[in-house]
Amino acid sequence: MQTNGVVLTPTLSPLDLTDICKRYLSALFRSELRRRSAQSMGVDMVPLPEPPAFLPVPLVLELGRISEMLADAFKNPSE
Repeated sequence: MQTNGVVLTPTLSPLDLTDICKRYLSALFRSELRRRSAQSMGVDMVPLPEPPAFLPVPLVLELGRISEMLADAFKNPSE
């Protein structure tokens, strides 16, 4: 049996990137809600989830801002 010598490198398709961002945003949102609940009870900070290593920093920062806005809207629906 012969191998053709082609090395396949894994790449992310847009669908994979979307799914990874969705999962990370969901984890950030849950963490932000826990952090706010802990603060209201006087408990130390809840650690944030680690971002996937291959996500660009601007995207990680934007997902962080989105999770904060979602948590604000969830905690203060009338504002």
